[in-house]
Amino acid sequence: MSDVASDATTAPPGGSIARAGVRSVTVLLIVAFVELLVTFVTARGFGAAGRGLYALASTATTLIVTILGGVSSALANEFVHRRASARAVHAVGLLIALGGGSAIALLMVVARWIVPDVDSLDVIALGAIAAIFGLLSGYQQMLLNAADEVSTTLSLRLLSALAPLAVLSVAALTIPDRPLLAIAWWSVALAFAPLCGVVVIRRRYGFDFNGARSLARRALRSGFVISLANGTMRAFSRVDLLVLAALAPLTAVGIYSVAIAGAESVFLLSNAVITAAFSRMLAIDDESDSQVVTVRAIRHSVLLVAVGASVAVPAVAVFAGPVFGSGFADVWKPLAVLVPGIVALAAIEVMRNVLFVRDSRAREFLVMAGVGLAVNGALAFALIPWLGSLGAALSSTIAYVLCAAALLGRYARRNTLGSARAFLPGRAEFNAYVDLYRAARRGGAAP
Repeated sequence: MSDVASDATTAPPGGSIARAGVRSVTVLLIVAFVELLVTFVTARGFGAAGRGLYALASTATTLIVTILGGVSSALANEFVHRRASARAVHAVGLLIALGGGSAIALLMVVARWIVPDVDSLDVIALGAIAAIFGLLSGYQQMLLNAADEVSTTLSLRLLSALAPLAVLSVAALTIPDRPLLAIAWWSVALAFAPLCGVVVIRRRYGFDFNGARSLARRALRSGFVISLANGTMRAFSRVDLLVLAALAPLTAVGIYSVAIAGAESVFLLSNAVITAAFSRMLAIDDESDSQVVTVRAIRHSVLLVAVGASVAVPAVAVFAGPVFGSGFADVWKPLAVLVPGIVALAAIEVMRNVLFVRDSRAREFLVMAGVGLAVNGALAFALIPWLGSLGAALSSTIAYVLCAAALLGRYARRNTLGSARAFLPGRAEFNAYVDLYRAARRGGAAP
């Protein structure tokens, strides 16, 4: 094993990832709780079928945002490598989000008008409208994070979770029998956080539209492969739900979507590590130091998600039935099956940021995501008729673990780290959080 692997047990350049990530963990735990409340409101307020409609709408939003979201990584690359100013990248991000998102939303609305008998197009059209605001919010957060504006990034992330919760809660109380109208309210509520982001960015940086055309062309050209890879990865992570929707009733989709929501809430803990380490992973010039930060980030991400999952599964087993309704009592079972998969996905997410922004190796990630999509889809079609939602969860977990092992193994060999085992958390990672806890109890500074 190389010096990089052994040095990964020492403090990385720029300070402790554990210490830097504590604030991010705190905020993202709040976000996870808010999103749990969204799951509760949509499941309890609209029933399993209504929850299924919401799951389809949010899936459509996520897929569209992901397909166009690669531009944010390209713009972050322009900014990190000092080829464009903060004012310029934010201006181009605003134009692409509004223009590209509106074009896709218009296509979905026209498709609904042309094919009026397909009710699912209503949900997809609303998801496409929501994607306009999701895109802008994602661009803002990526670019602010690249500028090490961690507090602002976290504040916008929190707002993007709170506004939909407020609207859905009102809808559940006033129009529980009209889930489609509630989803329409939700799609508009997603505009709140990015509008606040526009105000903050305008005051802090301003928007520079001079040369926006050439910067947009560069970002779209370099972001194409990233967008394709992101879109493939998102389809990879949602194909189990889509296959279940094709093979099972809408109520089954709604129930399984609650397990997915629980898994994604735990997965948010990995975002805390990425937020804390992102600018350092990208900005460090020395390659060996960058590898140290990357290895430590993956170890911390895997550790936090594993610990979070060990708490979440028993909690869901005890409380899902009483909280969401008796139809959701067994939702902990697919969640438990998903746990190894989301732990693997936490490592994949760190590598995605490194490959896209620092190393410009998006094609490598695209190949992995494409293979994962094929494996997950094939396994889902084979397992769902036999095991139902457990088959959907198992297909995703198998695909995630295989792809994480391949991606990390390749990175380890390229950087002479030995094997993917170099990324497993060890005593140093556990001790970092123990030291933080002890320091907090003493009221002193964290080491």
